[in-house]
Amino acid sequence: MKKNIIFIVIFIMSNCLTFSNVESENTFIQANILYKKGDFSKAINQYEQILKTNFESTELYYNLGNSYYKLKQIPNSILNFEKALKLNPNDEDIQNNLIIANAQIVDKIDAVPQLFFIEWINQLQRGLNSDAWGILTIVFFWLTIICLFIFLLFYSSAIRKTFLPISVLFLILSAMTFIFASNSQKNEENSNSAIIMSPSAYVKSSPDEKSIDLFILHEGTKIKILDEVGEYRNIKLVDGRVGWILKVTMEKI
Repeated sequence: MKKNIIFIVIFIMSNCLTFSNVESENTFIQANILYKKGDFSKAINQYEQILKTNFESTELYYNLGNSYYKLKQIPNSILNFEKALKLNPNDEDIQNNLIIANAQIVDKIDAVPQLFFIEWINQLQRGLNSDAWGILTIVFFWLTIICLFIFLLFYSSAIRKTFLPISVLFLILSAMTFIFASNSQKNEENSNSAIIMSPSAYVKSSPDEKSIDLFILHEGTKIKILDEVGEYRNIKLVDGRVGWILKVTMEKI
């Protein structure tokens, strides 16, 4: 009897999920039609309704970003382009549209240059998501095992000299891809970046309303969140400046 109840529950849940996905797809199609007609406000409403069902995709955030851009709502446009880019870091259309949207904001902040090899490693890590890096880790690990097995199985010096360094190479690649997978997963699960959504926001020297105003940021600016105390967030800009800012002025990516 218990098995039958469990089966019924699983069956109902699976059908509910299927219905929800189908409904989201239909709403997405309707929203795209509205977008093509130039009815961007209604398209945004439809896209936002899909997000409320906890469904997300690169295309959804990308189209939502475009819709907000058409209505000159630049902060919302940047926020959704950033979310789309987070799901698909290598999409050139998203990258280009994000550059165009960022050109519309007030704050022009130049990033502190990094050492070339650190920047190269960061770009390499951003090239794939955590799932893809995880798959590569498994592949390289098994290649390591296979090469070690061949090394131990054969007594030919030529074969052993060939497969020992290869196995070491695959082991190094396995460790490297594991680190990339771990870092990518942390970045995906713990969003520590945000977009300023208020027209302007003062960055303070401490998490206190009476503290000194260090500088001011405007809507659309991307920040990195370092810490939080009460209603304040400790933030850092790409140029290295840090300070405290109210939580209500931003929205996480």
